[in-house]
Amino acid sequence: MVGQLLVSLVVGILLLIGYLIIGLDYAFLLALIGVVTNVIPFLGPYIAVIPAIIIALFQDPIMAVYVGIIMLIAQQIEGNLITPNVMGNALSVHPLTVITLILAAGNIAGIWGIILAIPFYAVVKTIVINIYEKRQEIKDTATENVS
Repeated sequence: MVGQLLVSLVVGILLLIGYLIIGLDYAFLLALIGVVTNVIPFLGPYIAVIPAIIIALFQDPIMAVYVGIIMLIAQQIEGNLITPNVMGNALSVHPLTVITLILAAGNIAGIWGIILAIPFYAVVKTIVINIYEKRQEIKDTATENVS
């Protein structure tokens, strides 16, 4: 959960920088909406861009195109760099493993696979590590008594 909040905060900062560069009115408020809605998997970023596009259309119609480009760039950075690294560090998983899990789960189970892949992997990994450590502890105890 902390990892997802950190990812959302970084996306909000990227949106704020982009909105400030193009001179969009209410840039801070719109970036804050982006932070809050980015917690929602997959739909959140698109929900966040709707108010920004509406405000951009009132300000200058070409600004709506710029907002769409900023959202696209922010999502590419988030999806390809930030999320794999943050989630990988939070769960002690290599970023390439995160990307592979998401791609494989998406092909196997669709949207639900994408949403549940990383939490499921984290649970299975924790169970396997605990079983391995317990087996090692039993093995070490058994060999101490035999010697």
